[in-house]
Amino acid sequence: MAISRDGALLGGGFFVTRYFALTATACLSGAAPGDPVELHTAMGSPLRGVVVEVASGLGLALVGVIPDAAVDYAIPQLDHAVKGDRWKAPYRPGPTKVLLSGTVDDVTEGAGNGVSVIELTSDQGPGDYTPYAGGPVERRAEGQRSMVMGMLLEPEFAGSLRDGAEELLAAAAIDSVIEAFEGLAAEHLVRGLRGETPPADPLAGCARGGAGEEVSPDGVARAFDRARRILRGINELADEGLVDPRDLVPYQIRMLDEIVGAAEDESD
Repeated sequence: MAISRDGALLGGGFFVTRYFALTATACLSGAAPGDPVELHTAMGSPLRGVVVEVASGLGLALVGVIPDAAVDYAIPQLDHAVKGDRWKAPYRPGPTKVLLSGTVDDVTEGAGNGVSVIELTSDQGPGDYTPYAGGPVERRAEGQRSMVMGMLLEPEFAGSLRDGAEELLAAAAIDSVIEAFEGLAAEHLVRGLRGETPPADPLAGCARGGAGEEVSPDGVARAFDRARRILRGINELADEGLVDPRDLVPYQIRMLDEIVGAAEDESD
């Protein structure tokens, strides 16, 4: 998608659900949470949006999307990166810029602020790829559908997460990006689809509900029961046709990660 304000093109980003999209803070030109923005899909269809959250330590931002029944747009499938994967960056900052591709060098779990960093080598060689920040990184496998593994970081943010490494070409793992934003909390989605927080109003109720609460000492079973309850509710909403099943993957990943986190806490 393209992001504009008052008719001036600011940058780009990509949808993660019908109600939310991700971008780099550099693509917002100083816009703050609550500020309206104009969106255009890859086919040029207009949508209204609003800046919901900014993850300043990552240089990334969450944009709320006000859906239009007459406008269709693709929602990507998400996956985890593995060392040795081939990757591509399908978006470029201009028609004269090259399309980036290469190999995953390493994946560092929880490198900084709990964010997992995907270190990348580019087929195009060393260079300043700052203008590509905020775009998706997809797994590139012959005969397989592209899956989004991460989101390209600006070098300064990538370096800060990797002990000050300079000129590092890296992406934040997509599940880490999801974790960084309260607006993508699974319980926020459930509240919205139940009518407690209108999903068409991305600003409303963006504060996390119970998704951030601490896990008790015997928290694995409780986390599992809670996640199962929420996931069942989410799946029921999809079965009833109230939400596109493709929109649910980020929330399912988040709930499963909470179960794993509870297990890790109890094993320490």
